[in-house]
Amino acid sequence: MEVKDREDKDIRQPDLKSMNMEELRNWVTGAGQPAFRAKQIYQWFHVKLADGTEEMTNLPKSLREKMDEYGIYGVSVVTRLISEDDGTNKFLFRLHDGNVIESVLMKYKHGNSVCISSQVGCRMGCAFCASTLGGRIRNLTPAEMLDQVLQIFDVRPDYDLNIMRQGQDLYDVTSRVLLGMRNVLKEVKPDVVLVHGDTTTSTAAALAAFYQQISVGHVEAGLRAHNIYSPWPEEMNRQITGRIAIYHFAPTALSKQNLLVEGIDDASITVTGNTVIDALYMVVEKIKQDKELDAELDAVLKTAGYDVARLENGRKLVLITGHRRENFGDGFISMCKAIKALTEKYPEVDFVYPMHLNPNVRKPIHEVFGKNLSHLGNMFFIEPLEYLSFVYLMEKSTIVLTDSGGIQEEAPGLGKPVLVMRDTTERPEALEAGTVKLVGTDYDRIMSEVSALLDDQAHYEKMSKAVNPYGDGMACGRIVNVLQ
Repeated sequence: MEVKDREDKDIRQPDLKSMNMEELRNWVTGAGQPAFRAKQIYQWFHVKLADGTEEMTNLPKSLREKMDEYGIYGVSVVTRLISEDDGTNKFLFRLHDGNVIESVLMKYKHGNSVCISSQVGCRMGCAFCASTLGGRIRNLTPAEMLDQVLQIFDVRPDYDLNIMRQGQDLYDVTSRVLLGMRNVLKEVKPDVVLVHGDTTTSTAAALAAFYQQISVGHVEAGLRAHNIYSPWPEEMNRQITGRIAIYHFAPTALSKQNLLVEGIDDASITVTGNTVIDALYMVVEKIKQDKELDAELDAVLKTAGYDVARLENGRKLVLITGHRRENFGDGFISMCKAIKALTEKYPEVDFVYPMHLNPNVRKPIHEVFGKNLSHLGNMFFIEPLEYLSFVYLMEKSTIVLTDSGGIQEEAPGLGKPVLVMRDTTERPEALEAGTVKLVGTDYDRIMSEVSALLDDQAHYEKMSKAVNPYGDGMACGRIVNVLQ
């Protein structure tokens, strides 16, 4: 069947509800209004969740009329259906242009999960799905996506930086966090701001705290690859955050040594282990002790597209993740070609890939595997998983093939060999311990190393039984003790 793609361009600009505080302030002053009106509008949108300007009684009529010229692109509930079997909530939302979208709230014993729409319509062409019959009409605005979550959970956030944008880049993320945190920090006046890891949001938040002379604590400090362009931008994010931080919570002795070499005072460094291991052990123990939770996670994976019952007779599973920016383009194409070849070489092994939402990740997958990703035999492309269900799947895997950073620490804690599709790693302790091996994006290296682990039991056991160097699950307690 032919699937149309008829994007609607009738979203007038600016989209006021999708603006952050700084953008709103610029728009308000450009409209001849005092800057403080921006905060009032922001509160109406993201705290009081106003549907229209008629509710905004503290704004002058002239400003509300100006806002109405552009429209407010939120969502309104058309209907809500609740399953009597499992409590699942299905929401039908209407958009400003008359289009309707669906969101689903799934309730589990371990917590709740919500699936929201990011588009009106779909271009995939699945015969069983009505959403795809008219093709993709348009993308949703950030405000329309956020409103689904706020409506479903009835959330009234204290602060919403409203960072998410379609097609955003590192400039966008950095500037929005930096400007957004300015007013939050001025109002809250915290004693310490804790930032974690190597994300751009962490670095920007640390910089915002520094500008107000607020102490910063860096959790997972001191990891270094010593190449500012790999992993990119994470390596430089860590170095910048390290220069700003007052408290350095290093996961390993090597991480501490990296900081000492860079001139960080020994007294400001505490070796804690990594908090991800705390979370991992907590989750695994919870799953083992709760049979109902185990069954729920089994059902979550089945809904996502993979049935773990396939593994009952000793069938092996290779868990795959990929999302690094430095691999976009040819690197991802090479990775996908190797994965496809492995599925053909090992038909008795399942390969499961929870796909990142970034189109730079999904595009090469479709180029190599085709438009239709269902019914690929032992290759399963599934939607992204929340943390608990991902850990559940990782625990059942045989090998993890990834370009992620954190998984290099987590998977060895479960005795899973990790092949890293990168040329460098900021976690050399894992390389030294033998829990991790670098394969890059090279087709031949991926093929040979995965094959060796699947074919050679002695080689597999050497990696799987190596001691994880990243902690004992007590990192959080050590951080709290330092800050008390």
